[in-house]
Order: sequence, then C-alpha cells, then structure tokens
Amino acid sequence: MSSIKYLCLDDEPEASQSTPSGIEKSGVPIEFRHPKSFETEAKECEKAFRDNKYDGLILDLRLDQKGTIDEPLVAYRASSLAQHLRTLSAEATIPSFPIILWSTDNKLKKSYRNDKAGHDLFDLVIDKSIVPDDPTAFALQLKALSLGYKTLASHLKGQSSAEVVLQIPEGAVKRLDPRFFSYFNRFSKPMHGHAYARSILTKLIFGPGILVNEATVAARLGVDPNKSTGWSALLSKISKSSSYKGPFHEAWPRWWLAGLDNWWETKIKSEINYLQMEANQRIALLKSELKASDLVAAKPIHGDHSTRFSTTCFATAVALDQSDGFAVEEIGAEPWQGRFYVSRQVALKPFKFSFDRKIDPLELSRLDSFKRKSS
Repeated sequence: MSSIKYLCLDDEPEASQSTPSGIEKSGVPIEFRHPKSFETEAKECEKAFRDNKYDGLILDLRLDQKGTIDEPLVAYRASSLAQHLRTLSAEATIPSFPIILWSTDNKLKKSYRNDKAGHDLFDLVIDKSIVPDDPTAFALQLKALSLGYKTLASHLKGQSSAEVVLQIPEGAVKRLDPRFFSYFNRFSKPMHGHAYARSILTKLIFGPGILVNEATVAARLGVDPNKSTGWSALLSKISKSSSYKGPFHEAWPRWWLAGLDNWWETKIKSEINYLQMEANQRIALLKSELKASDLVAAKPIHGDHSTRFSTTCFATAVALDQSDGFAVEEIGAEPWQGRFYVSRQVALKPFKFSFDRKIDPLELSRLDSFKRKSS
C-alpha cells in the first residue's frame, strides 16, 4: 500500500492531534490545523486536492465552536464544506477522495445523527474518543479508503464493469440478482467516484445480505469459530473462491454469500440445501467430505431455538436461524439486498443489548405476541 496523507480540520487541532497518537506510527501522516473562513478554506482545499497534496480529509463535526485571535471562529460546520467538495468532485473539478467525520459521541448524537441529509457526504463516521483504544485499526481504515478511491478512479476511467471493479468470484456471478449488476454498472464515469464508493460501503460492506462477515460465514456452516481450532484452516479454503477483494476490503474483511453457497455445492456432497440441516449435520459433512478436523458445532442462543443457522444476530453476532429472529427495518434497501436479523431476546429487551435500530413493521405483531407471552 503506497504512502498516504490526510488533512484534518478541527477547531481544537492541538487536542485532536494528541488523540490519534498511534495513527502516524501505523503509516498514516495527518496534518492537523484550524479551519479558515469558508471561502478561503474552500479554495485551499480545492487546490490541495486538485494537486494531490492529500489523499483524504478528516473533519470535526463542529468546526464553529472554538476560535482565537490568531485563528478566528468560523461560521460553518463540517457538512457545509463536505457538500462543497463533493460538488466539485461531481463536476470533475477535483478528484473524488474519502471524507471522514469525527467528533465526540455526545456531539454525534446531538447534531449528526438527526441530520439525515448530510449522511451521504461522509464515508466513515468516527467517535474520536475511541480512536486511542485501537489507532492501528483506524489507520488501516484510512489506508483502505484512500486506496479504494484510487482503485475506483482507475476503473472508472476504463469504464470497467461491476464484475471487474468488485472482483466478483466466478462462482458467485451466476448466483447474483441481475438487478445487482444494473445498480452498480450505472456508475460509469470518473465523477461517479464518491457515489460508487458510498454504495460499496453502505450497500455491500456495511449492508445486509450480499457480503457477510466472518461470524456469518461460520454460522452458515454451523461452526463455533471460538471453540474450533480448525476454523482458520477451513476459512482459508473458503476464502480462495468467496472472499471479497474489491475496494476497501483491506480494512473490512467480507465474503460473498453467493460465493459461499457455490463453494458448499461444489465441495460438499449433500442431497438437501445445507441451510436446511442442523449445525451438527453440517459439521459432520465438513469433516467427512473435506477431512476437516477440530470443528465444534455452534449452539443456539436459546434452548428452544433452531440450529439451522442462516445468519447471526445483528446485535450480538451469535449464530441465528432467521426464523427465530426478527428482521431489522431497512429504509431505502435495494430489492437485491438481504436483511439483518436480531434474536428474540434483543427484540424484547433492546436497551439491554445497546440495540437502537427499529424492528421491521411487518414483524411487530409477532413481536407483540412474544411480549404478551413473556409478561
């Protein structure tokens, strides 16, 4: 991964500069400074990114709260500057690049999360207070975002297809909904960089269904990855034909669900779909067909739950048969996407599990029934 550099605008640059002290040690230099007037800042950022001086921008949410005689208080927030720069990118005046929003959790809750209109401007939202806990992980995310944008720019110049840009495994291509390809193939010009990046992040990497994380791969195979010493070896075999290698994969490991399904059908001989099997049946087949060893079957969240696992609980990451769970509401979901689910325990007591999403309205009557039974 080539050397990259970020610019960070913060109305308290000295305080913020001490927050991610480990980031530069991980190979991501960050230049911190106080924001200037909107007109001056807009012009300087335009020139800097046109000249490729920086590879990305980090903005404090509230740029308008602190000032001194030498660095006067500015009269705008992060979203205003981000919107201006995104417009310039869409007009091909400057290249597309990652913009990260960071602030304290209290400010994010108070100002950002209620401002839905500004959410599409940022590629990543970070609570700056937790960065010192794992600066290496944050540095990796910054690197992946920068590299991903550059990869997208190269592909868009050549008008590459979604299959090429996303590096979809051959076995997964035939299983994906045609509408998936139509959605991503509409991004065909260099000025579409941010829109393409945003869609990959929100619809694929952080979205439900098409790409899944390691916990979900394990759940679908019926494996308890924490108790199975042979899990890493099995995952390595699966990854050869199903891991995601498209933009941003360096920081967020994911696997193509269609690739996983294809892998099972190719490698395992069974007369029924593996999702119809109990976890211990899947483990038995993995051991007999692949000579896989040291695999332990995953246990259900609750004694009366099925072990025909198809996903994981969105709140706890524990293996779950979606028929035992409740679908999470997805506003603006595409028809080719899947769903996130939470266990009955989470749906009944969301605050206990720090779950702040809504249950799909179509599930509410079933949830009410469980509430009456448990009261």
